[in-house]
Amino acid sequence: MKVTLHLKNEITMTPLALNTGWKVLTITKTNEFVGDAVGSGASAYVSVEMPEGWQRFEGQIYFTGTLFGKAGGFVIASYRGRMADKVTAEWEIVPGSGTNELAGIRGNGPYLAFPPYAEGKCEMDVEFE
Repeated sequence: MKVTLHLKNEITMTPLALNTGWKVLTITKTNEFVGDAVGSGASAYVSVEMPEGWQRFEGQIYFTGTLFGKAGGFVIASYRGRMADKVTAEWEIVPGSGTNELAGIRGNGPYLAFPPYAEGKCEMDVEFE
């Protein structure tokens, strides 16, 4: 089934003290999910800001709440992320991470957000084992 994961984020970016030509950041977020998935989440990423001005990042998101009325939680891996004039990434529900009524969930899809990055959406194809 097709699901839209719509997030509202509070973002904290912390630079790491490294002696490189790149800027390396840890990014943490608190997430509010609205729409098909209703609940809360927490995210953590590592990001490298390239000299050209764009950032590459990867991380994990933990969701807890309901999806189409089923209660539980799961972990989303966010990879191939890129931040410049928009944020793009691929999302995948980590196999085996579903809990309670969301046990056996799996899925993936593209994530997209625009500045100021306080909100974003992922159109995901979801199945249950």
